[in-house]
Amino acid sequence: MDKKMLRQIPQPETKPEYIEMARSLQAKDRWLLQVNEMDGILQVIAWDADKLRNGKGAEARYRFFIGNDDYITQDLSVKKTKWLTGKASNILHLGYWNNGWAGTTFVNTQSRELFEKRFPPKRRDWWSEKVEPSPLLTLEEWQNTILQRRLNERYDRELAHTNQMMQLVPDLPEDFETWIHDYGMRTHRYLVYDGNSHKRIREAFCTECGQHMEIDSKKIRLRMNEWGECPCCSSPVVMKTIKRWHDHETGRCDITIVQKLDDGRLLFRCFMVFYDFHKKTFPLLSITKKQSYYEIYRVFIDGRMWESFEHAEYKTSRKTCWCPDTGKNNIEKFIIRRDGLRELLAGTPYQYSGIEVLQEKEEFKSIEPFRYLRAYEKCPELEMVVKAGLTRLAHEIMHDVLYWHYKGIPKELKTLSKQHLRMLRNMNGGKSMIDLLHKIELGKIQIRERDLEEFVNCFGPSERTLHDFIIHEVPVRKFTRYVMKQTGRRKKDISSRADFMHDWKDYWGWCEELGYDMHDEYVMMPPHFRTAHDRVLKELEARRDENMRQAMEEVNRLFEEQMQSMHKEITEDPIKLKSRKYMLVLPSSADDLKREGQTLHHCVATYADRVAKKQTMILFVRKVDAPEEPFFTMEWRDNRVIQCRGSHNCDMPGDVKAFVSAFEKQMQKAREEKPPRLKVRAG
Repeated sequence: MDKKMLRQIPQPETKPEYIEMARSLQAKDRWLLQVNEMDGILQVIAWDADKLRNGKGAEARYRFFIGNDDYITQDLSVKKTKWLTGKASNILHLGYWNNGWAGTTFVNTQSRELFEKRFPPKRRDWWSEKVEPSPLLTLEEWQNTILQRRLNERYDRELAHTNQMMQLVPDLPEDFETWIHDYGMRTHRYLVYDGNSHKRIREAFCTECGQHMEIDSKKIRLRMNEWGECPCCSSPVVMKTIKRWHDHETGRCDITIVQKLDDGRLLFRCFMVFYDFHKKTFPLLSITKKQSYYEIYRVFIDGRMWESFEHAEYKTSRKTCWCPDTGKNNIEKFIIRRDGLRELLAGTPYQYSGIEVLQEKEEFKSIEPFRYLRAYEKCPELEMVVKAGLTRLAHEIMHDVLYWHYKGIPKELKTLSKQHLRMLRNMNGGKSMIDLLHKIELGKIQIRERDLEEFVNCFGPSERTLHDFIIHEVPVRKFTRYVMKQTGRRKKDISSRADFMHDWKDYWGWCEELGYDMHDEYVMMPPHFRTAHDRVLKELEARRDENMRQAMEEVNRLFEEQMQSMHKEITEDPIKLKSRKYMLVLPSSADDLKREGQTLHHCVATYADRVAKKQTMILFVRKVDAPEEPFFTMEWRDNRVIQCRGSHNCDMPGDVKAFVSAFEKQMQKAREEKPPRLKVRAG
């Protein structure tokens, strides 16, 4: 609409009858509407009824200009021209009811008729002849249509480049569906059979050839979820029982094909492929299969410049179309078609990436092609890793490419011998496996590949566990089988085997402390480990208790001698031991220290050794009226108080601190007044 022309239209005048009409209306009626038409443009003028009633303003509030295919609103409350593009219902803040918009009233019959001529009211109830009393709902529907058209025009402008790129997409290869059936969906071929184990001849149906058959279970092994071969078409199939097969089953596979455009760019096209299976059991068992596929991603690669698109709903358009990739589909793993892939990548930066080799090594498993190519850009050694058959190491590099980008391929991989490199390739090892083989070479351990595989299945590629074997001089093969026998042979028990190794190292240390022959195989690998573990622990505890008892007897003897000498020194002056409120008590044995620590919850019991060796002195601060009850514990060393702690290592209150300080001063004064002993030097 021509805003310049609309601006020149004179503003409406407020007539006195409008004010009288506003005062006669109810409070819920908020807006008065006047309608006139000029040159095919409908002008709707709105007055605020509340302001007209209260005398706060008589000017019109809004002007709505409605054309044949466009509309715009002028805000009259400001001096400068201000245009609004919202809907009338949003601008006027109207409430919507079943009978129209609440709160609006036309100023006269002419305005209503003129408005209904442009927007005639519609019958809302299809089961009755009731006609909507207000045509404003029709106006809102018309405005919604205009808004949707504007939104579609904006989306068309935004998607212009996307549509241009989609024009470059070539047709699918002629053998595309054949390749999906032969390779992409190869793992979704089933042989559904009767699972009744009491029957020898069992009913079965093959989803690949569509044949109903009877199978002799004595000649053909039938096991749930195991791979087998269809007796009719000889196709590899997955076996399923009828009871586990629902009436409707779905098989899905995500695949990617690569095409080359005329300008040399690469195009990766990603699909979701579905098999829908429907089961019928009457009169005979049969399963119908329907194939469908949907394209979800298209990635254009020009050199190292990537541009990706997805097939999804674009913003709020409620329309599914090709649009820039925002990650709504959220799929990363695909099976990539290898046919002619090397020729398609020739002449591009990914010519020697080896992505087709990775898919060949993984067979029918999905890979992450885009993550792989991005990782190859930062770590070109990825090609060497994949072509060497180390797919597990390749996945580690893909998921932590920054680490490998700065660290590079492990040097240990380049220094491995041919024998160990062959082991690494056959076992498809990763970084931890490389470190393990490097440890084997450094330790000059002779180990066969079968024994190493058993070790890895038992403990994982644990370099620390192998280090424990080397230190304790344990035969790897024999001890691995011993651990598997003690803990079970399931592969998922690696954590329990790590716990077993922790307990075994404790057991080994106990046996060594008890003086057992550590080269005796029965000692190192007892048939019943838990029984031997508990027996050795009890024996060790008994010996330690005996040693502790003998040590404590010696400590108590030295403690008593130290206490006697200290008692003679301190009791020379009774003031040093007692005040009006507190007193000092000398412990008589190490048991007194233990009892004191248990009562006050501190660690004075650990000082018994130092007291016996005359390295320090412990005194008990007690209340005069409770001499047997532990109160505070004091350490005396180098003629001064080192510390004095109460319950839970609390600090001294003021009166206890004064008593301890007085004791310290008296002891220091007595030491100064005591004449020093004369030292006589012989010779």
